[in-house]
Amino acid sequence: MSRLSQCAISAHPPKVCDEISRRRYAFNAVNFWSHARFFLNVSSCPAVRQSYTRNFSGVLAGFAAGLELVCAMQEFHFPNWVNKFTLLIIGGVLVIGGYLATCLYAATLPTTVNVGHRPMQPVPFSHKLHAGELKLDCRYCHNTVETTAHAAVPPTETCGNCHGANRVKPGATLGVVHPESDLLEPVRRSLESGDPVEWIRVHDLPDFVYFNHAAHVTRGVSCVTCHGRIDKMEIVTQVKPLSMAWCLECHRNPHQYIRDPELITQLDYQPPEGQTFEEYGKTWAEKLEINPNVSCSTCHR
Repeated sequence: MSRLSQCAISAHPPKVCDEISRRRYAFNAVNFWSHARFFLNVSSCPAVRQSYTRNFSGVLAGFAAGLELVCAMQEFHFPNWVNKFTLLIIGGVLVIGGYLATCLYAATLPTTVNVGHRPMQPVPFSHKLHAGELKLDCRYCHNTVETTAHAAVPPTETCGNCHGANRVKPGATLGVVHPESDLLEPVRRSLESGDPVEWIRVHDLPDFVYFNHAAHVTRGVSCVTCHGRIDKMEIVTQVKPLSMAWCLECHRNPHQYIRDPELITQLDYQPPEGQTFEEYGKTWAEKLEINPNVSCSTCHR
């Protein structure tokens, strides 16, 4: 039925029907109550009531759909690439954390900071006998300590100078000390095969720490400062922590550890009578113009 027919049946004039038609097509949730009031006013018209009832059902359906849309908009979904990015972040954190944990573990190994570390060596070399009783100079075995950063572990050839057994070295007279000793078998085997004795390093700093032996011993820092009374040790033992705090303490207050560079291997040395280590060391620090650096780059290069 057309709009004119509906109006003809109803008791309302065409002007009212035009208003009804306009409101019907503008019906929405915003002006719901205004439409409801208007519907009550014209409810005596069957055609209008039927039209509004039909449109009201449509509005309710549209309103429900709108609510679903709003809910869907509030449920935000990250794009797929965020998942991969999150995995990368987690993986990066685990890798960095593992690296830092490894560095911390390496820096706190017994070979680094634990006082009392004393591994058993393949040959029971006694520093107490050689350096203490026989007065063998430290530099006879560790012959690079004054010229390079590392105090070299002596090659077996050095041991063979005294314990070479029946070995002959052109141009040199070799000692024959304990030629049949079972304890020296690794030395004799090494001399014959050319393979080194696998000594275990006792004082072993982490790879990220730089220490130069030559820079210290040529400036009057004795072996005893870091290694203790090695001339009294049957088995070499770590007696200093070798930690960063310990090193910095020495760099900040070096005088008590400095002496005449000619006396660095005299482990039982005492300063001249009437002087303390601090006073004696200060004199040599001024002579040698020693001013230790404490910047990070000094040891971490």
